[in-house]
Amino acid sequence: MNDFSIEKNKYIFFPGLLITILGNVIFSFATGLFLLEITGESSFFAINIIFATLPLAIAAPFLGKIIDLLPKKKIIIVGDFFNAILMLFIFILWNKVNNIYLIYFGSFLSSFLSFFVFLAYDAGKPQLFPKEWLMKANSFSSIIDSSCRVLGPLMGGIVYAIVDIRYFILLNSISFFISMLLECFLSFSEKKEKKKKHTKKWEGYYFIKNSKYLKKIILMGIMFNIGYGFSILIPIPYLVNNVFNLSKESYGVIQGFSPFGIIIGAIIINRFNKKLEIKFFIKLFYFLTGVSLIFLIPIIFNLSDIVIVIIYSLGMFLLGITISFIDIPLFTFLQNNSPENLRGEIIGLFISFIKVTLPFTLFLSGKIVDQFSPDISIILGILIYFLTGSFLGYSYNNKAILKSIKK
Repeated sequence: MNDFSIEKNKYIFFPGLLITILGNVIFSFATGLFLLEITGESSFFAINIIFATLPLAIAAPFLGKIIDLLPKKKIIIVGDFFNAILMLFIFILWNKVNNIYLIYFGSFLSSFLSFFVFLAYDAGKPQLFPKEWLMKANSFSSIIDSSCRVLGPLMGGIVYAIVDIRYFILLNSISFFISMLLECFLSFSEKKEKKKKHTKKWEGYYFIKNSKYLKKIILMGIMFNIGYGFSILIPIPYLVNNVFNLSKESYGVIQGFSPFGIIIGAIIINRFNKKLEIKFFIKLFYFLTGVSLIFLIPIIFNLSDIVIVIIYSLGMFLLGITISFIDIPLFTFLQNNSPENLRGEIIGLFISFIKVTLPFTLFLSGKIVDQFSPDISIILGILIYFLTGSFLGYSYNNKAILKSIKK
């Protein structure tokens, strides 16, 4: 790949990513608020997140396999084109069918198409940028993603109160069309593209199975997602909107601090090149235990609205930093250490393993919040983080003791 192609990819890839993600965030934020507002129940909100999560848990391995066999550029362009058509379809049908079912349908199909595009992008980054630039590419991607997730809720919270939700959806359709046009000018490395071979069935699975490092990371990812589902994803939006009755702008500010934390984490990772080790995970889960406890403070004490916003914003900010410290080194490791002809399948399987328990967690959390109390769901998440950290610490210390005895 020549210098001109690399520079051109930088100027096309990142703006296209910015446009697509910002439109997606606005759509997710607006539909989530809409469901909480018209139903008053967290179960409907949880079901919507489940529909958006299912493609990651179910289809990821199959999509990854397809990505390894087809040109990634075509997948990206076609995926964004159909997403644009889908949003336009929802915009037209908004006042003609049941809005709740239409949102569920849109969340599932849009998530499926967006995830297909995401996998193609992630597996194709080594064909867009040189190996020595991959960590920077992943860091910039994370910063763009997080910036959109800061701006999306802030913009959404303000605009939601004055603009019909249909126009959020129309904006999303337009953003996908613009992104698709930009992606037509991306240059993928043809040398690497020609090396693709048809592989044996689920060869990527055996690659993961034979890697002790990847199996440990997958287990940690599963526990993180279960704790995150119980302590954050369902109870926090419900508390902010239905218990504390904060404004939509306040909700947008709180949600925006998580991606802001991811931005800070991405800058730190890019600078210090933090590696993932078991000792790091032990500290991480104990840190997550403490962060999750922050979200119980407004439930226990009678605080003013502004103090609640500050406390929850701080909690989301710290949570964002931890997410960044996991995601960026992890995906860089996968991109650098996966065979070219298996990269899509390995990344797809990896995400599928980590996300497989999330739909059940979200459904259970929604039921707990509606039938009991949101603080019970948060406490469950805290216990999961603490017990995971304790188990990791116990296992690590026992291994250290055994090694010292052998010596």
